[in-house]
Amino acid sequence: MLFTRDRIVEAARKATSKDSLLLKTASRQLAEASSNAKPHEKFDIFLSHARLDANIVLGARVELENYGYSVYVDWIEDTHLDRTRVSARTARTLRSRMRQCKGLLYAHTENSAISKWMPWELGYFDGYASRAAILPIADETTNVFKGNEYLGLYPFMSVANSTKTGQSRLWITDPSDSHLYDTLDKWLERGTLSRHS
Repeated sequence: MLFTRDRIVEAARKATSKDSLLLKTASRQLAEASSNAKPHEKFDIFLSHARLDANIVLGARVELENYGYSVYVDWIEDTHLDRTRVSARTARTLRSRMRQCKGLLYAHTENSAISKWMPWELGYFDGYASRAAILPIADETTNVFKGNEYLGLYPFMSVANSTKTGQSRLWITDPSDSHLYDTLDKWLERGTLSRHS
């Protein structure tokens, strides 16, 4: 099953409602997390996203962290970056940060189509490490992601219970062959998917 917008927004709401007297916005909550960031820290996941999706970014980050993954979000760890302008400095910083991450998840929403940086991040990381996948944020419950244009070439992430343990796990699946899949852990480790029948 893909992550739904409702699930992601609910995770963001829960993260921001921990202080019930002062409800923080998603942008502010994420910005406050930057005070704990280390400049040369390694991350499991580089979360490529549209800046307009602050609540989605917060919810996705919370969900991924709940599964035990460390997540890089540029405007948390590198507050000096200006995503509204394309600059050589920003590109250098993002390339450096991507090299500190095991894999990239491209948070696909209606806003990702207008992002200046997301296609560049996806292409760079795919060329660098071949561990780029789509994190579709669906409007309704579904198990299938059909990406348009080049997004349909990349594997996508979903959540399902393991048949062996019954435990909820994150999975990466090939969009053209549902028998090619692996847990997010294994995919981050190897960069390839295994065939299952």
